[in-house]
Amino acid sequence: MYVKSSHARGVSRLSILRAVYYRILPPSQNLYMKRLKARFGSRVILFLNTESLLTILLKNLPDRVPGMYVGVDRRYAKRFGKVIERVGLKVAQFSGQKSLGEVMSNERLIAIIIPDSYEVSSARYKRQYALLNIPKIIYQNRKRPRSVALDHDVYVWEPRGLPRTISGCVAVMNGEKLEDLGDLLKKQNTDYPRLEAGAVIEDLRWARKGKENRFRRVDRRPPRILPRMLYDFYK
Repeated sequence: MYVKSSHARGVSRLSILRAVYYRILPPSQNLYMKRLKARFGSRVILFLNTESLLTILLKNLPDRVPGMYVGVDRRYAKRFGKVIERVGLKVAQFSGQKSLGEVMSNERLIAIIIPDSYEVSSARYKRQYALLNIPKIIYQNRKRPRSVALDHDVYVWEPRGLPRTISGCVAVMNGEKLEDLGDLLKKQNTDYPRLEAGAVIEDLRWARKGKENRFRRVDRRPPRILPRMLYDFYK
């Protein structure tokens, strides 16, 4: 199960000590979720990654019919397209305002995932976007979250600079359109099996020998390890 890997090189003893510290720290003293809720409100949901969020979200969209389309910016079409096709939907790519307008005109469009950069679109496309009566998912990849003026039903923030497979993402349901779906997301995310704290510490111990679990990547930089631990140790 543990194989040689360059990713694991450089994990220090201090990283293991930090892992032990977070292992024995009572959950009530952890301020990670408290700070997120203070920033985003009580409806914030912390997911392991954006793919796991989109899988649950798209699978349970109201009136979902196999073969319908989900609009995605071309930069993220390859990554999110795998999730979209896995749940029986099709990808409608757009790149720029003109192609976004064409995608929004598709009658079989069931949802749209739009980066926050389209906030600077012209008034014409903003009006067309505002008239869309489908779930709108705003995706933001920044070091720090920023408020978004575009109308949206789901806000997704993914911290920039951390590997997406271990950094987690924050999802916030906006308004009442997908309120029931928000409750489902919370329930399924709570039921998601977390890693045992001892398993993370064991992975770090093996990393000192230059090996890593072939199913769980260990990054050598402590700041990239701790978010994963915070997500897995505390719900």
